[in-house]
Amino acid sequence: MPTYLIDIPATFASDHLDRELPTGRLVKQGVKSWTFDCTADELNEWLDDAQYYSDPAIASDMRRSDPDGYYKPLIRSARLTVERITQAIQDRADQYFNNLEG
Repeated sequence: MPTYLIDIPATFASDHLDRELPTGRLVKQGVKSWTFDCTADELNEWLDDAQYYSDPAIASDMRRSDPDGYYKPLIRSARLTVERITQAIQDRADQYFNNLEG
C-alpha cells in the first residue's frame, strides 16, 4: 500500500499525538516540523483534524474562550497542515496522471 511522507508543523503534530489519534510512523522530529510516513487513511485523519481546527467558526470560539492564547498557534499550525496535506494529495494525483500519459 502506498504511503505519504508528510511534514506536519510541530505544534499541530504534538497536539495530535497527545490526543492519541492515528498518525503513521514518526520519521523525524524537528523543531519546526515533524515528518511522518502514513497511509492514506492516516493522512485523512490528519486532514480531518486539521480542518476542524481551521474552521473559522471553531477557531473563533476557541480564541474567545482562551484568554492565555494557547489555541492561536495551534490554529495557525492546523491551517498550515491543511495546506501541506492538500498539496501532498495534489502532487500524488499529478504524479499518477503523468505516469498514465507517459
